[in-house]
Amino acid sequence: MPQAVYSKRLFSAVGFTPQSVVVYITPIGYTAVLRDIDLYNSAGSSNSEIYIEGDKGQTIFHAEVVALTKDSPQWRGRQVFYEGETISVNLPGPDIWDITMSGYELVNA
Repeated sequence: MPQAVYSKRLFSAVGFTPQSVVVYITPIGYTAVLRDIDLYNSAGSSNSEIYIEGDKGQTIFHAEVVALTKDSPQWRGRQVFYEGETISVNLPGPDIWDITMSGYELVNA
């Protein structure tokens, strides 16, 4: 019988400021599919950028906001993460972001 697939919030934060941190680890026995990333930057005082990175340090999504603007970048796609693999957020500056990531966790056969 096929597995039912439901969206799940993989990570969310308001006022996220760390330089670089792992925010999601695929649970043992699962394969995760990252589908959506929604960001909001309200700092507006300087240029601001954010990187969402995979387990190997590869950039999945990069967003940049120009000084004195507020922006809400979004990413829609499919990236697969095997058990134990991670998703990280890397902020190269003193930025403040709201972040929500969602997708699926599928049970490995």
